[in-house]
Amino acid sequence: MKRMEDMDLDRAFEKIKNTLPVNHDLKRELRKNFIKKRKPSLWKKLAATAAAVAVISSAVFWTNYDPVERVSAAELNIQNHISFVDIGSSQPLHVSEHNGKLYMPVFGEGIFIYDGKGFTKINDEDTYYLRVSPDGKQLVFSSDGVLKTLDMASGKVNEILKGDGAEIYYEEPSWVDDHTILYVKKEIQFNDTHGFTVKESGIYSLDLITMNSVKLTDGEHPSHVNGMNSVVFSRDGKVMFLNLKSKSEEIVDDGRFPSVSPDGKYIAYVKTETSSKEVAKNARIDEAIEDIWIADTTDFSVKKKLTANYPHYFISADEWAGSLEPSDVPQVLEIPGTYSYYEPTWSSDSKSIYAVKSSSAQESGEAGNRVMRIDLAPETVSPANTVRRYLQALIARDDDYAKSLMKEPPEILTISNPHPVGYRITDEGTENGNSYVDAEVYWSYTANPYYQVIKSRYYLTAGASGYIIDSIKEDSTIEVYEREGSVYIAQRDDKEEIFKESDIPAEYLEGDSLRLASLAYNPDSDSIVFALQLMDSVKGDAIIRIMSYSRKAKSFQLINDVKANDGVDDIGATGLTMDSDGNYAALDVYTQSGETFGRNAYAFDLKSGESKDLSALFTSESAENISTNFWDEGRLVISATIDQQTVKCVYDPETGEMSSF
Repeated sequence: MKRMEDMDLDRAFEKIKNTLPVNHDLKRELRKNFIKKRKPSLWKKLAATAAAVAVISSAVFWTNYDPVERVSAAELNIQNHISFVDIGSSQPLHVSEHNGKLYMPVFGEGIFIYDGKGFTKINDEDTYYLRVSPDGKQLVFSSDGVLKTLDMASGKVNEILKGDGAEIYYEEPSWVDDHTILYVKKEIQFNDTHGFTVKESGIYSLDLITMNSVKLTDGEHPSHVNGMNSVVFSRDGKVMFLNLKSKSEEIVDDGRFPSVSPDGKYIAYVKTETSSKEVAKNARIDEAIEDIWIADTTDFSVKKKLTANYPHYFISADEWAGSLEPSDVPQVLEIPGTYSYYEPTWSSDSKSIYAVKSSSAQESGEAGNRVMRIDLAPETVSPANTVRRYLQALIARDDDYAKSLMKEPPEILTISNPHPVGYRITDEGTENGNSYVDAEVYWSYTANPYYQVIKSRYYLTAGASGYIIDSIKEDSTIEVYEREGSVYIAQRDDKEEIFKESDIPAEYLEGDSLRLASLAYNPDSDSIVFALQLMDSVKGDAIIRIMSYSRKAKSFQLINDVKANDGVDDIGATGLTMDSDGNYAALDVYTQSGETFGRNAYAFDLKSGESKDLSALFTSESAENISTNFWDEGRLVISATIDQQTVKCVYDPETGEMSSF
């Protein structure tokens, strides 16, 4: 067993950091593909298609429709906005949800389901676009120009329609009801020199029982409007509305990727807003910022922007303008949004929107592409929940949502170290007629015995779409850290030694190797939880010993040990956190097997000492690199890499159960 000294630990941490799966060439290629998604190469365009042919009466679009009181799109408020899947070396381009289960294609990998069990492959079919049926029993998807269905109970795949593999392809299927779908038929013609021309991009309907189909119109991304005998689609950069009875078409708005909610009330789509600013003679800056919008299906003038994208200036306007030489030719700096959004789609209950969010700022280390969810309801989010959502977004690095909740957001919100690892809402009320919320945010360093508690007051005012954070006033800061063998607590200008490593009872120590690797502090109980890196005095095996220290009782307590499992040569602590009530702790570790490094995480009941290996929560055999993200008050958000995707889930230590984030 290799002996892990301090210098070895430093090298090990550097190795594991360097082995994290960051493929910069691939990220640049994925980014290029995302930006040019509507004009891909021939192979990309043809390899991800689906649809159908034949003849059908438009009468099948009539469904049982129970008219209820409508809430306009403008009256819907964002209840939450979270990202929960970071896309690795593959990229899902469309997701579909039914009753809390999210179906997601991963290009080159297959079809996956995300739920409370993690991220599990259910089929090896290669696709980029799928939809789950209204009853949740079938998936319809396209694979290499072939339209297929997947029976969820039996796993059987049926081929419905197949193009010729050269000039005719089918894509973008969606459901009308449990036996009727819409799709797009693409017919291309190769040019004499190079490239090709799209001869047809037709929207068709198909009855899966009779296999009869009919062409409805030309366009892309068809989506059925339940109860209205209509279809929403896109054409030439516009979101269109087709009345199947009158055959009339109307423009809803500029945009792409339209998706109608299952209740037929709302259209979600991506819209790009442009602006231009002249900075010098014959020199201008063009901004093109896209966001997710929703509109009413009965009144297209009623719209609402759901995301709060902002420009990504990879060079300052002044720096660019100052670098220009005088020219009679117009010079243009094109500025994209910090994020791009793709394929918004509704949940089966019409209360949430799922989409893919791609970051333009990948050089900052932020995940390039993420699957996100926006929850909607007519209710106004309370001041406490507004701050709660802000802190969740801040910690999860959803800067666009976090900034949308602030009156004057700073340019940069998130930093790497120290980084926030939890929060708690402690109080709320009014002050001088304005609402306030008090909260604690917990910060930690990776692989360093340091913990910080920042208590702040958040002042809010009510706006048209909910509360906005006007300002944040920091009330106090508590720091707990180790230095030269002693643990200190510091607040303002006061610093006090809590204990020395030599104060730890000898019965809790083993061997001649001792290192205080990480710690966490709870201000209510005034107690510290810490991780000792030890070496078994007999076998020489690495041990991580979790202990606590009560400042009130001035006593130490053993919580539990973590040792290397079979097949693991070494193990080391990289982070330790506590829930907001001080009842549970979570430990992040690195593992070493030969030259291979990995990650895992454990949860501890601080009263009983019981431990939980969090990797055991995931059913997928390919789950690896388990790590903690943050404490969502009493629940622990964790992540795992599964088939090159990083997925977030929530662990409840009270019940021992895991759920989707």
